[in-house]
Amino acid sequence: MAIDREQLLHVARLARLELREDEVERLEAQLNDILAAVSKVSELDLSDVPPTSHPLDVVNVWEKDEPKPCLTVEEALHATCVAPAWISHDERVRGTLLPGRAADLVVLDRDPLSIEPDELPEVEVVATMVGGRWVHNPPPWS
Repeated sequence: MAIDREQLLHVARLARLELREDEVERLEAQLNDILAAVSKVSELDLSDVPPTSHPLDVVNVWEKDEPKPCLTVEEALHATCVAPAWISHDERVRGTLLPGRAADLVVLDRDPLSIEPDELPEVEVVATMVGGRWVHNPPPWS
């Protein structure tokens, strides 16, 4: 198995790396050397080695798992509105309401920042706009 230039550039883009041509050539050679070395494991006779999922005992070294709040409402809104645009490299065209950007938004029946967290599941969508066009229940609202 080998990694080609297109695969390398794709991974670099996902990692938000800008590589010079000499770096692309060097990384492609280095990654292929690593893959070749790892592939040698398949040449070993492992018939007398019992299958294991972990070579060492698995021990949980973290705290006891207990339910607790993990995101604030602000963090949750950012994670569902702004972050997806950044992840897909679209942050210059969507994710925030600014002039020249895609106007994707929902109108909610109440402000999620002004209610108790346990009321959030009850918040309902009143209307939806995609690309600056109302696609669900355009105004005026009663």
